[in-house]
Amino acid sequence: MAKEPNNFSRRFPGQSVTFICSMCGKRTRDTGDNGGVGLCPVCYKECEDENVHSDFHSREHPGVNCKICKEEGWIK
Repeated sequence: MAKEPNNFSRRFPGQSVTFICSMCGKRTRDTGDNGGVGLCPVCYKECEDENVHSDFHSREHPGVNCKICKEEGWIK
């Protein structure tokens, strides 16, 4: 049986397919929006959630499904 090529570390001229996440340090690849900011998909989602929380949620108006509002104790 032929061995499948390792495409995770394949390089294109002038660019790398993978990069190190600037937040957690894990090696990852660009999956769309996250590569432009240098974050893995998990860290990108975490930053996105934090941004939504800071822009739209407060103690008086917590986000019903917001993990950060729950951690702050704004939702019981």
